[in-house]
Amino acid sequence: MHDDRRLDEARPGRVLAERVWPAVHIRTAPLDVVRWDAPGEPVPAEEGINVPYAPARVGQGSGPGPEGRPLYRIARADLAVFEPQVWESALDLQVAGDLVRELDTGDPPLGTAACPGTGPGRSGPAGDPHHRPPCPHAPGPVLASPATTSSHRVSAVGHAHIDSAWLHRYARPCARPCAPAPTSCP
Repeated sequence: MHDDRRLDEARPGRVLAERVWPAVHIRTAPLDVVRWDAPGEPVPAEEGINVPYAPARVGQGSGPGPEGRPLYRIARADLAVFEPQVWESALDLQVAGDLVRELDTGDPPLGTAACPGTGPGRSGPAGDPHHRPPCPHAPGPVLASPATTSSHRVSAVGHAHIDSAWLHRYARPCARPCAPAPTSCP
């Protein structure tokens, strides 16, 4: 059997970069920007509100900088609609991709981690704002499943010098890295 692990590990990243992240702000409209070069700072509010502003173009520089070059340059000005469901799906797919890279090749969840039920990285037509990206709850079932029997259980050990009050100082930093991975949920 062919070992396609590298392809499987790269697929979620490609899907994220090419389809899902661009769909987070898929609907955009051009935005007109105006500007005024202030003579210095601070500027009183009345003066800043009442000065004549001029239209700013993409590529135009602004702000005094070293050697006479502008500090800022307008690269793009768009009004974008944020799609929260797409953003949540992108985060889920990112977690699933990270999980696929961390799992051992013999771990049973490897085949289901990327996109359970839909196949890894499959999605609808690119650019369709009404299409929910793949894997709306991808990492949920995989993360809820128990680990394999050979998995390591994390242990933290502290040492108290004077009395047990010192133990808290050492146990807490040891426990922090383990906090995002609880063994059970209430």
